Amino acid sequence: MPGMICDVSEVLKAQDDLVNKQLPFATARALTLTAQDAQAAVRTGMQQRFTIRNAWSQRGIIVKPADKNVIPARSAVMVGDIWNYLFLQESGGEKTPTGSLHIAVPEDIRSSPSQILRSQLRPKALLARKDVFIKDLGGGNQAIYQRVGKGLKLLYILVRETNIKPRLGLVETAQKIGNERWAINFAASLEAALISAR
Repeated sequence: MPGMICDVSEVLKAQDDLVNKQLPFATARALTLTAQDAQAAVRTGMQQRFTIRNAWSQRGIIVKPADKNVIPARSAVMVGDIWNYLFLQESGGEKTPTGSLHIAVPEDIRSSPSQILRSQLRPKALLARKDVFIKDLGGGNQAIYQRVGKGLKLLYILVRETNIKPRLGLVETAQKIGNERWAINFAASLEAALISAR
């Protein structure tokens, strides 16, 4: 019976290349791009949720890029290790002091909400001054006051613990951006991979 013989070896090779090289590359690239999109959104959201005094906290939102050689490919937007104070801003909970008995909560010490507290305005430096003193408030809490004329200025409240409300919104924002951007990033990454393979 007559038939047709076709050489499909090039098609099979292209299919193999697509499955083994281009799809892993496109997937890893799309995951990394999506994590970077989420990172940007979280950092922008921090400006609305926090008083930003410098870029330090925003730099704490980092991306772990996906690796095309790891299956399944994963990428993540997360809080970097040295920014561990941000974990409580995401989950909420009790903050306790480290390295001292109290947490110093600034009161009337900043000239503006965005002012960075330099070392001379921190409790240890202030308490070296003759016009600054500590007063017990009861319950293990204290206050740092400064004598100003005939009055007192409250500089810090010193507390044993404080409750941090969750407000970072990293997980919620990352999920929202992932839902919005993943398909777009994957389509663009696959197209780029196919073009580069030609």
